[in-house]
Amino acid sequence: MPPFEPVSPSAAVVTDRIAALFHLLQGRAPIVVATPDALAQRVLPRAVLTEAVRYLVQGDAIAIEVLAAHLASWGYQRVALVEDRGEFSVRGGVVDVFPALEPLPLRLEMEGDRIERIRAFDPDSQRSRDSREELVVLPAREVSLVHLGASEARRAVETRAIEVGMPRLERHALADALEHGLFVPGIEFVMPYVYGELATVFDYIPDGTRLWLDEPARVESGLESAWQAAVTDAAEAEQARRFFAPPERLFVPPADVRAATAPLATVELDPLVGIGGAAGHARLTCYVLSDLAAARATQATPSMKPLADRIRAFAAEGRRVVMAVPSAAQRTRLQKLLEQHDVHAAIAAEPLPALLAARDRAPVIVDGALSQGFRMPTEPWVFVGEEEIFGERRAQRRTRTVRAADVLSSL
Repeated sequence: MPPFEPVSPSAAVVTDRIAALFHLLQGRAPIVVATPDALAQRVLPRAVLTEAVRYLVQGDAIAIEVLAAHLASWGYQRVALVEDRGEFSVRGGVVDVFPALEPLPLRLEMEGDRIERIRAFDPDSQRSRDSREELVVLPAREVSLVHLGASEARRAVETRAIEVGMPRLERHALADALEHGLFVPGIEFVMPYVYGELATVFDYIPDGTRLWLDEPARVESGLESAWQAAVTDAAEAEQARRFFAPPERLFVPPADVRAATAPLATVELDPLVGIGGAAGHARLTCYVLSDLAAARATQATPSMKPLADRIRAFAAEGRRVVMAVPSAAQRTRLQKLLEQHDVHAAIAAEPLPALLAARDRAPVIVDGALSQGFRMPTEPWVFVGEEEIFGERRAQRRTRTVRAADVLSSL
Protein backbone atom coordinates (compact mmCIF):
# COMPACT_ATOMS: atom_id res chain seq x y z
CA MET A 1 0.00 0.00 0.00
CA PRO A 2 1.55 3.36 -1.00
CA PRO A 3 2.20 5.60 2.03
CA PHE A 4 -0.19 8.53 2.67
CA GLU A 5 -2.88 7.31 0.29
CA PRO A 6 -6.42 7.56 1.73
CA VAL A 7 -6.63 3.76 1.89
CA SER A 8 -6.35 1.47 4.90
CA PRO A 9 -4.25 -1.70 4.80
CA SER A 10 -6.17 -4.95 4.47
CA ALA A 11 -7.57 -6.56 7.60
CA ALA A 12 -5.25 -9.56 7.08
CA VAL A 13 -2.15 -7.34 7.04
CA VAL A 14 -3.22 -5.49 10.18
CA THR A 15 -4.08 -8.63 12.17
CA ASP A 16 -0.84 -10.34 11.09
CA ARG A 17 1.20 -7.33 12.19
CA ILE A 18 -0.59 -7.11 15.55
CA ALA A 19 -0.19 -10.85 16.09
CA ALA A 20 3.55 -10.61 15.35
CA LEU A 21 3.95 -7.78 17.86
CA PHE A 22 1.99 -9.73 20.47
CA HIS A 23 4.20 -12.77 20.03
CA LEU A 24 7.30 -10.62 20.37
CA LEU A 25 5.90 -9.53 23.73
CA GLN A 26 4.53 -12.83 24.98
CA GLY A 27 5.99 -15.62 22.85
CA ARG A 28 8.75 -17.98 23.90
CA ALA A 29 11.73 -17.51 21.56
CA PRO A 30 9.59 -15.86 18.85
CA ILE A 31 10.74 -15.77 15.23
CA VAL A 32 9.66 -12.89 12.99
CA VAL A 33 10.41 -12.76 9.26
CA ALA A 34 10.01 -9.28 7.80
CA THR A 35 10.90 -7.24 4.75
CA PRO A 36 12.93 -4.02 5.08
CA ASP A 37 9.90 -1.78 4.47
CA ALA A 38 7.91 -3.65 7.12
CA LEU A 39 10.70 -3.13 9.65
CA ALA A 40 10.79 0.56 8.80
CA GLN A 41 7.10 1.11 9.58
CA ARG A 42 6.30 2.44 13.02
CA VAL A 43 3.78 0.54 15.14
CA LEU A 44 1.48 1.20 18.05
CA PRO A 45 3.16 1.65 21.45
CA ARG A 46 3.77 -1.41 23.63
CA ALA A 47 1.63 -0.07 26.48
CA VAL A 48 -1.30 0.49 24.12
CA LEU A 49 -1.14 -3.04 22.72
CA THR A 50 -0.84 -4.53 26.19
CA GLU A 51 -3.91 -2.60 27.31
CA ALA A 52 -5.87 -3.60 24.20
CA VAL A 53 -5.37 -7.36 24.62
CA ARG A 54 -8.14 -9.21 26.43
CA TYR A 55 -7.30 -12.52 28.15
CA LEU A 56 -10.58 -14.28 28.88
CA VAL A 57 -10.74 -17.32 31.15
CA GLN A 58 -13.63 -19.61 31.95
CA GLY A 59 -15.11 -18.52 35.27
CA ASP A 60 -13.98 -14.88 34.95
CA ALA A 61 -16.46 -12.06 35.40
CA ILE A 62 -16.94 -9.49 32.62
CA ALA A 63 -20.05 -7.57 31.63
CA ILE A 64 -21.30 -8.40 28.13
CA GLU A 65 -21.80 -4.73 27.27
CA VAL A 66 -18.26 -3.90 28.40
CA LEU A 67 -16.77 -6.68 26.26
CA ALA A 68 -18.90 -5.68 23.26
CA ALA A 69 -17.84 -2.04 23.58
CA HIS A 70 -14.17 -3.04 23.78
CA LEU A 71 -14.42 -5.23 20.67
CA ALA A 72 -16.22 -2.53 18.66
CA SER A 73 -13.71 0.11 19.75
CA TRP A 74 -10.78 -2.00 18.53
CA GLY A 75 -12.19 -2.64 15.09
CA TYR A 76 -14.33 -5.77 15.45
CA GLN A 77 -17.45 -5.56 13.32
CA ARG A 78 -20.73 -6.43 15.00
CA VAL A 79 -22.75 -8.82 12.82
CA ALA A 80 -25.69 -11.20 13.11
CA LEU A 81 -23.62 -14.32 12.41
CA VAL A 82 -19.86 -14.53 12.93
CA GLU A 83 -18.15 -16.04 9.88
CA ASP A 84 -14.86 -14.17 9.36
CA ARG A 85 -12.01 -12.90 11.49
CA GLY A 86 -12.63 -9.53 13.07
CA GLU A 87 -16.36 -10.12 13.62
CA PHE A 88 -18.43 -10.55 16.78
CA SER A 89 -22.06 -10.93 17.74
CA VAL A 90 -24.15 -10.79 20.89
CA ARG A 91 -27.31 -12.89 21.27
CA GLY A 92 -28.72 -12.82 24.76
CA GLY A 93 -26.14 -14.45 27.00
CA VAL A 94 -23.95 -15.67 24.13
CA VAL A 95 -21.02 -13.73 22.67
CA ASP A 96 -19.41 -15.03 19.46
CA VAL A 97 -16.04 -13.62 18.42
CA PHE A 98 -13.45 -14.54 15.78
CA PRO A 99 -10.05 -13.35 17.10
CA ALA A 100 -6.90 -13.02 15.03
CA LEU A 101 -4.99 -15.87 16.68
CA GLU A 102 -7.68 -18.52 16.37
CA PRO A 103 -8.35 -20.94 13.48
CA LEU A 104 -12.05 -21.00 14.43
CA PRO A 105 -14.39 -18.47 16.07
CA LEU A 106 -15.09 -18.82 19.79
CA ARG A 107 -18.41 -18.83 21.63
CA LEU A 108 -18.64 -17.42 25.14
CA GLU A 109 -21.67 -18.71 26.99
CA MET A 110 -22.40 -16.29 29.83
CA GLU A 111 -24.23 -16.76 33.09
CA GLY A 112 -24.96 -13.16 33.96
CA ASP A 113 -21.55 -11.48 33.92
CA ARG A 114 -19.65 -14.74 34.40
CA ILE A 115 -18.06 -16.74 31.57
CA GLU A 116 -19.68 -20.12 32.03
CA ARG A 117 -18.16 -21.89 29.01
CA ILE A 118 -15.85 -21.17 26.04
CA ARG A 119 -16.22 -23.31 22.95
CA ALA A 120 -15.00 -23.16 19.38
CA PHE A 121 -17.66 -23.40 16.69
CA ASP A 122 -17.94 -24.06 12.99
CA PRO A 123 -18.55 -20.76 11.15
CA ASP A 124 -20.51 -22.58 8.41
CA SER A 125 -22.87 -24.70 10.50
CA GLN A 126 -22.61 -22.46 13.62
CA ARG A 127 -22.45 -25.65 15.69
CA SER A 128 -20.32 -25.66 18.83
CA ARG A 129 -17.27 -27.90 18.97
CA ASP A 130 -14.53 -28.49 21.55
CA SER A 131 -14.40 -26.60 24.83
CA ARG A 132 -11.66 -24.21 25.85
CA GLU A 133 -10.58 -22.80 29.19
CA GLU A 134 -9.21 -19.52 27.88
CA LEU A 135 -8.68 -17.33 24.84
CA VAL A 136 -6.69 -14.26 23.87
CA VAL A 137 -8.46 -11.51 21.96
CA LEU A 138 -6.15 -9.15 20.07
CA PRO A 139 -7.31 -5.86 18.57
CA ALA A 140 -8.48 -5.95 14.96
CA ARG A 141 -7.17 -2.45 14.26
CA GLU A 142 -4.10 -0.46 15.25
CA VAL A 143 -6.08 2.45 16.64
CA SER A 144 -9.24 2.39 18.76
CA LEU A 145 -12.34 4.54 18.61
CA VAL A 146 -11.74 5.53 22.23
CA HIS A 147 -8.31 6.93 21.38
CA LEU A 148 -9.56 8.53 18.16
CA GLY A 149 -12.41 10.27 19.99
CA ALA A 150 -10.25 11.73 22.76
CA SER A 151 -10.35 15.51 22.74
CA GLU A 152 -6.54 15.82 22.69
CA ALA A 153 -6.30 13.56 19.64
CA ARG A 154 -9.04 15.41 17.78
CA ARG A 155 -7.38 18.76 18.46
CA ALA A 156 -4.00 17.44 17.28
CA VAL A 157 -5.53 16.04 14.06
CA GLU A 158 -7.42 19.28 13.43
CA THR A 159 -4.25 21.34 13.92
CA ARG A 160 -2.30 19.14 11.49
CA ALA A 161 -5.13 19.26 8.93
CA ILE A 162 -4.98 23.05 8.99
CA GLU A 163 -1.17 23.01 8.71
CA VAL A 164 -1.24 20.94 5.50
CA GLY A 165 -3.98 23.12 3.99
CA MET A 166 -6.61 20.38 3.88
CA PRO A 167 -9.82 21.67 2.22
CA ARG A 168 -12.47 22.72 4.72
CA LEU A 169 -15.08 20.13 3.73
CA GLU A 170 -12.60 17.27 3.92
CA ARG A 171 -11.27 18.61 7.21
CA HIS A 172 -14.77 18.73 8.70
CA ALA A 173 -15.55 15.23 7.40
CA LEU A 174 -12.45 13.88 9.15
CA ALA A 175 -13.35 15.71 12.36
CA ASP A 176 -16.90 14.32 12.27
CA ALA A 177 -15.59 10.78 11.76
CA LEU A 178 -13.37 11.09 14.83
CA GLU A 179 -16.13 12.61 16.92
CA HIS A 180 -18.74 10.00 16.00
CA GLY A 181 -16.47 6.96 16.13
CA LEU A 182 -16.12 6.02 12.47
CA PHE A 183 -13.22 4.14 10.89
CA VAL A 184 -12.65 6.01 7.63
CA PRO A 185 -10.20 4.82 4.93
CA GLY A 186 -6.65 5.82 5.78
CA ILE A 187 -7.44 6.49 9.45
CA GLU A 188 -4.17 4.74 10.41
CA PHE A 189 -2.20 7.77 9.22
CA VAL A 190 -3.49 9.87 12.12
CA MET A 191 -1.89 7.47 14.64
CA PRO A 192 1.07 9.80 15.42
CA TYR A 193 -1.42 12.44 16.57
CA VAL A 194 -3.47 9.95 18.59
CA TYR A 195 -0.61 8.30 20.49
CA GLY A 196 1.88 11.15 20.43
CA GLU A 197 4.85 8.95 19.53
CA LEU A 198 4.72 5.57 17.84
CA ALA A 199 6.98 2.64 18.65
CA THR A 200 9.17 0.57 16.37
CA VAL A 201 9.50 -3.19 15.99
CA PHE A 202 12.81 -2.88 17.83
CA ASP A 203 10.98 -1.62 20.91
CA TYR A 204 9.22 -5.01 21.07
CA ILE A 205 12.09 -7.43 20.58
CA PRO A 206 13.13 -9.39 23.69
CA ASP A 207 16.60 -9.40 25.21
CA GLY A 208 19.06 -11.67 23.47
CA THR A 209 17.45 -11.30 20.06
CA ARG A 210 19.55 -12.44 17.11
CA LEU A 211 19.23 -10.64 13.80
CA TRP A 212 19.58 -12.60 10.56
CA LEU A 213 20.11 -10.48 7.44
CA ASP A 214 19.51 -12.31 4.16
CA GLU A 215 21.67 -10.46 1.62
CA PRO A 216 22.60 -7.39 3.72
CA ALA A 217 23.21 -5.20 0.68
CA ARG A 218 19.66 -5.80 -0.55
CA VAL A 219 18.29 -5.13 2.93
CA GLU A 220 20.14 -1.84 3.07
CA SER A 221 18.87 -0.94 -0.39
CA GLY A 222 15.33 -1.88 0.66
CA LEU A 223 15.46 0.40 3.68
CA GLU A 224 16.68 3.30 1.55
CA SER A 225 14.01 2.65 -1.09
CA ALA A 226 11.24 2.48 1.51
CA TRP A 227 12.34 5.75 3.06
CA GLN A 228 12.60 7.52 -0.29
CA ALA A 229 9.13 6.27 -1.23
CA ALA A 230 7.73 7.68 2.03
CA VAL A 231 9.40 11.07 1.42
CA THR A 232 8.15 11.19 -2.18
CA ASP A 233 4.59 10.21 -1.25
CA ALA A 234 4.55 12.76 1.56
CA ALA A 235 5.51 15.48 -0.92
CA GLU A 236 2.72 14.34 -3.26
CA ALA A 237 0.20 14.35 -0.39
CA GLU A 238 1.30 17.85 0.57
CA GLN A 239 0.85 19.05 -2.99
CA ALA A 240 -2.60 17.45 -3.14
CA ARG A 241 -3.47 18.99 0.27
CA ARG A 242 -4.28 15.59 1.75
CA PHE A 243 -3.81 14.78 5.40
CA PHE A 244 -0.37 13.32 6.10
CA ALA A 245 2.14 13.11 8.92
CA PRO A 246 5.82 13.90 8.43
CA PRO A 247 7.51 10.72 7.14
CA GLU A 248 9.70 10.32 10.23
CA ARG A 249 6.60 10.03 12.45
CA LEU A 250 5.27 7.01 10.54
CA PHE A 251 8.50 5.45 9.26
CA VAL A 252 11.94 4.85 10.70
CA PRO A 253 14.79 6.50 8.74
CA PRO A 254 17.50 4.05 7.59
CA ALA A 255 20.07 5.58 9.95
CA ASP A 256 17.77 4.91 12.92
CA VAL A 257 17.23 1.30 11.81
CA ARG A 258 20.99 0.82 11.66
CA ALA A 259 21.36 2.34 15.13
CA ALA A 260 18.63 0.05 16.52
CA THR A 261 20.17 -3.10 15.03
CA ALA A 262 23.80 -2.26 15.83
CA PRO A 263 23.74 -3.74 19.38
CA LEU A 264 22.12 -7.01 18.19
CA ALA A 265 24.05 -10.20 17.57
CA THR A 266 23.87 -10.37 13.78
CA VAL A 267 24.29 -13.10 11.20
CA GLU A 268 24.72 -11.89 7.61
CA LEU A 269 23.84 -14.31 4.82
CA ASP A 270 25.42 -13.47 1.47
CA PRO A 271 24.63 -15.36 -1.75
CA LEU A 272 27.01 -17.97 -3.07
CA VAL A 273 29.04 -17.06 -6.11
CA GLY A 274 29.22 -20.03 -8.44
CA ILE A 275 30.75 -20.82 -11.79
CA GLY A 276 30.95 -17.80 -14.04
CA GLY A 277 30.24 -15.48 -11.12
CA ALA A 278 26.51 -16.21 -11.08
CA ALA A 279 25.22 -15.04 -7.69
CA GLY A 280 23.13 -17.49 -5.73
CA HIS A 281 24.11 -20.61 -7.69
CA ALA A 282 26.72 -23.32 -7.20
CA ARG A 283 27.01 -26.15 -9.73
CA LEU A 284 27.63 -29.60 -8.25
CA THR A 285 28.01 -32.75 -10.33
CA CYS A 286 25.98 -35.67 -8.98
CA TYR A 287 24.52 -38.92 -10.26
CA VAL A 288 21.17 -40.48 -9.51
CA LEU A 289 21.02 -44.07 -8.34
CA SER A 290 19.13 -45.27 -11.40
CA ASP A 291 20.40 -48.86 -11.26
CA LEU A 292 19.27 -49.28 -7.66
CA ALA A 293 15.88 -47.69 -8.31
CA ALA A 294 15.31 -49.89 -11.36
CA ALA A 295 16.27 -53.07 -9.52
CA ARG A 296 14.00 -52.17 -6.59
CA ALA A 297 11.04 -51.23 -8.82
CA THR A 298 11.12 -54.38 -11.00
CA GLN A 299 11.07 -56.91 -8.18
CA ALA A 300 8.26 -59.44 -8.32
CA THR A 301 8.40 -59.72 -4.53
CA PRO A 302 9.46 -56.59 -2.62
CA SER A 303 12.80 -57.09 -0.92
CA MET A 304 15.60 -54.99 0.52
CA LYS A 305 18.24 -57.24 -1.06
CA PRO A 306 19.11 -54.84 -3.95
CA LEU A 307 19.56 -52.02 -1.46
CA ALA A 308 21.61 -54.20 0.88
CA ASP A 309 23.84 -55.32 -1.99
CA ARG A 310 24.48 -51.75 -3.13
CA ILE A 311 25.23 -50.60 0.42
CA ARG A 312 27.93 -53.28 0.65
CA ALA A 313 29.30 -52.27 -2.76
CA PHE A 314 29.44 -48.60 -1.77
CA ALA A 315 31.12 -49.53 1.51
CA ALA A 316 33.78 -51.45 -0.44
CA GLU A 317 34.46 -48.22 -2.39
CA GLY A 318 34.93 -46.31 0.86
CA ARG A 319 31.61 -44.51 0.64
CA ARG A 320 29.11 -43.89 3.45
CA VAL A 321 25.43 -44.50 2.67
CA VAL A 322 22.92 -42.11 4.24
CA MET A 323 19.26 -43.19 3.99
CA ALA A 324 16.63 -40.46 4.52
CA VAL A 325 13.31 -41.68 5.94
CA PRO A 326 10.70 -39.20 7.28
CA SER A 327 8.81 -41.51 9.67
CA ALA A 328 10.20 -42.92 12.93
CA ALA A 329 8.24 -46.14 12.40
CA GLN A 330 9.61 -46.50 8.85
CA ARG A 331 13.16 -45.90 10.07
CA THR A 332 12.86 -48.72 12.60
CA ARG A 333 11.26 -51.02 10.04
CA LEU A 334 13.98 -50.29 7.46
CA GLN A 335 16.66 -50.99 10.03
CA LYS A 336 15.17 -54.42 10.80
CA LEU A 337 14.71 -55.32 7.12
CA LEU A 338 18.33 -54.48 6.34
CA GLU A 339 19.51 -56.59 9.29
CA GLN A 340 17.83 -59.57 7.62
CA HIS A 341 20.35 -59.07 4.79
CA ASP A 342 23.34 -58.63 7.12
CA VAL A 343 23.48 -54.85 6.79
CA HIS A 344 23.61 -53.06 10.14
CA ALA A 345 22.58 -49.42 9.85
CA ALA A 346 22.30 -47.19 12.91
CA ILE A 347 19.43 -44.71 13.32
CA ALA A 348 21.22 -41.40 13.80
CA ALA A 349 20.23 -38.82 16.39
CA GLU A 350 22.96 -36.29 15.57
CA PRO A 351 22.49 -33.67 12.83
CA LEU A 352 23.53 -34.43 9.26
CA PRO A 353 26.57 -32.07 9.19
CA ALA A 354 28.07 -33.97 12.13
CA LEU A 355 27.50 -37.27 10.34
CA LEU A 356 29.16 -36.03 7.17
CA ALA A 357 32.14 -34.69 9.10
CA ALA A 358 32.71 -38.00 10.92
CA ARG A 359 35.22 -40.54 9.61
CA ASP A 360 32.84 -43.42 10.25
CA ARG A 361 31.77 -45.07 6.97
CA ALA A 362 29.03 -47.32 8.39
CA PRO A 363 25.60 -46.91 6.76
CA VAL A 364 23.17 -44.72 8.69
CA ILE A 365 19.44 -43.93 8.66
CA VAL A 366 18.46 -40.29 9.24
CA ASP A 367 15.25 -38.37 9.77
CA GLY A 368 14.47 -36.58 6.51
CA ALA A 369 12.57 -36.54 3.26
CA LEU A 370 14.39 -37.21 -0.02
CA SER A 371 12.36 -38.30 -3.02
CA GLN A 372 15.32 -39.51 -5.11
CA GLY A 373 18.81 -40.51 -4.07
CA PHE A 374 22.12 -39.35 -5.54
CA ARG A 375 25.88 -39.54 -5.16
CA MET A 376 28.68 -37.09 -5.89
CA PRO A 377 31.81 -38.41 -7.61
CA THR A 378 34.16 -36.24 -5.58
CA GLU A 379 32.66 -36.93 -2.13
CA PRO A 380 32.43 -40.18 -0.12
CA TRP A 381 28.70 -39.90 0.54
CA VAL A 382 25.74 -41.63 -1.07
CA PHE A 383 22.25 -40.38 -0.25
CA VAL A 384 19.41 -42.86 -0.66
CA GLY A 385 15.84 -41.61 -0.96
CA GLU A 386 12.31 -43.00 -1.06
CA GLU A 387 12.51 -44.09 -4.70
CA GLU A 388 15.38 -46.46 -3.97
CA ILE A 389 13.99 -47.67 -0.64
CA PHE A 390 10.31 -48.14 -1.54
CA GLY A 391 10.61 -48.78 -5.25
CA GLU A 392 8.65 -45.75 -6.35
CA ARG A 393 8.46 -42.09 -5.53
CA ARG A 394 5.79 -41.58 -2.91
CA ALA A 395 3.66 -38.49 -3.12
CA GLN A 396 4.45 -36.21 -0.25
CA ARG A 397 1.58 -35.70 2.12
CA ARG A 398 0.23 -32.22 1.78
CA THR A 399 0.08 -30.22 4.95
CA ARG A 400 -2.41 -27.54 5.82
CA THR A 401 -1.01 -24.03 5.49
CA VAL A 402 -1.15 -22.15 8.79
CA ARG A 403 -1.04 -18.34 8.81
CA ALA A 404 1.40 -16.47 11.16
CA ALA A 405 -1.43 -14.71 12.71
CA ASP A 406 -3.06 -18.04 13.76
CA VAL A 407 -0.18 -19.23 15.94
CA LEU A 408 3.13 -18.71 17.01
CA SER A 409 4.72 -21.22 18.06
CA SER A 410 6.03 -17.49 13.54
CA LEU A 411 5.72 -7.83 10.90
